[in-house]
Amino acid sequence: MDIAPTHAGTILGIGNTLSCLAGILSPLVMGWMTPNGSKEEWQAVFWLTAVILVFGAGFFAIFAKGTVQPWALATFDEEKRKPEELILIEKGLAAKEEEEAHKGFY
Repeated sequence: MDIAPTHAGTILGIGNTLSCLAGILSPLVMGWMTPNGSKEEWQAVFWLTAVILVFGAGFFAIFAKGTVQPWALATFDEEKRKPEELILIEKGLAAKEEEEAHKGFY
């Protein structure tokens, strides 16, 4: 279930971009942290990775919710719509009603 169904595409795009950036930057950071490839340097890399993962999991466990968020609900205020949009909507509804009325005759 999405927490923001109307914004799922945007959220997915942002998440994928960030994950790709992590994949691009990780080798650069690892090269900087392990110039000699020693055991101690790699231990620092793994400790840093563990801290990042534990922090992310803790943040998610404390602040995440699995319900649709109120800011993500689509609201349509007809007063804010342009008159042209309302005319098109009314014409579309009228055409649909006419089509339904003549459904059995075609």
